[in-house]
Amino acid sequence: MREKTESHLDKQQTYDLSTRKNIDFSTITKINYYLKSFIFKVLLLWFEVDAPRVKLFIYEFIYSLSNFVNSKYIFRWPFKTDIIKTKFGIFKIRPHTIDAIYASPAYERIDINYLFKTIDKLKAKNKLLFIDIGANLGKYTIMIARRFKDNKNIKIMAFEPTLSIYTLLKKNIAMNGVPENIELYNLACFSKESRDDNISIKWEQYGKSLRKAITLDALVLRKLIDYDVVVLKIDTDGLEIEILEGAKELINSGKEIFILLEDALDPKVAQYLNSKGIEFLAKFTPLNSWWHKDCCND
Repeated sequence: MREKTESHLDKQQTYDLSTRKNIDFSTITKINYYLKSFIFKVLLLWFEVDAPRVKLFIYEFIYSLSNFVNSKYIFRWPFKTDIIKTKFGIFKIRPHTIDAIYASPAYERIDINYLFKTIDKLKAKNKLLFIDIGANLGKYTIMIARRFKDNKNIKIMAFEPTLSIYTLLKKNIAMNGVPENIELYNLACFSKESRDDNISIKWEQYGKSLRKAITLDALVLRKLIDYDVVVLKIDTDGLEIEILEGAKELINSGKEIFILLEDALDPKVAQYLNSKGIEFLAKFTPLNSWWHKDCCND
């Protein structure tokens, strides 16, 4: 039997829709974020990167500086090196992209550490399903798979709709030797399905189209009987609500659910989550927030 989350996690206040005071990125949180980012990007990077240590250090510094000066400017990886080896995994990257930032141990490290802490406290008495939506190069998927590789109670589903990135994701998982407990899908998660290459689902806000889309409910519901807890990581540049719309039955399944969500302080996302009985847990970084729905909490 599972224990209630309050017994192992410090539960924070529910998001206040009228004031937004609990989810806003406060001054104290900003100071903590920048201090920890400095530690991860400058002090720890030397110890957590095997190769290319100097190149990644230089790139992290220039990228962070340029982003601070002009957030719209994208400084791309200038080196020919296409493999980054860290204590958390080996990652093949694409030239002239910002893949190196995603592969860096410093990237979203505060949220990753919180994810590790959460799973560490859940794993002993629970069967856990980790769903990585917007898996990209596989940073989260590979780190979870490597860290908990000996735990048979943890399974991973990773979704990446872009074929070129999905191909890279498969290579990275193979290089790290952790394919056993990972299911990979070259599909987009959305509020409705389309498995026909000739059909596109319009993403009106950004003018993009999704092909081979599926709802989480269609794929995950039949698996839920095997798990006590579901941890969702959703990083999809604006599709968060559409994805959650396709997971209504999952959300109302009675399973305990944790969600790491890219929200960028979007009140619409927070309002949607609250309307589904999902409570705000924490916000450590400018772009992401943590949410939770307790078991049997409809």
